[in-house]
Amino acid sequence: MILKQVDSVLYVDTDILFLRPAEDVWSFLSRFNGSHVAAMAPEHEEPRIGWYNRFARHPYYGKTGVNSGVMLMNMTRIRHKHFK
Repeated sequence: MILKQVDSVLYVDTDILFLRPAEDVWSFLSRFNGSHVAAMAPEHEEPRIGWYNRFARHPYYGKTGVNSGVMLMNMTRIRHKHFK
């Protein structure tokens, strides 16, 4: 419902520090297939120290959950799917 003229967005939390160009993340859009709407990284690489698998009482994705602090989103596809 917002950003109707924008095709894609890279959402980043304010506490994120890029050690490489942000364009490196942006380039993942070219890897999206026709069904991909967003990309996020795992919360942790090591399940033994991940927060979700040790403490969460709610469902989460994968073995360690995902980090929503950096999200690459195809807004055109999200709007088409009518996510709210």
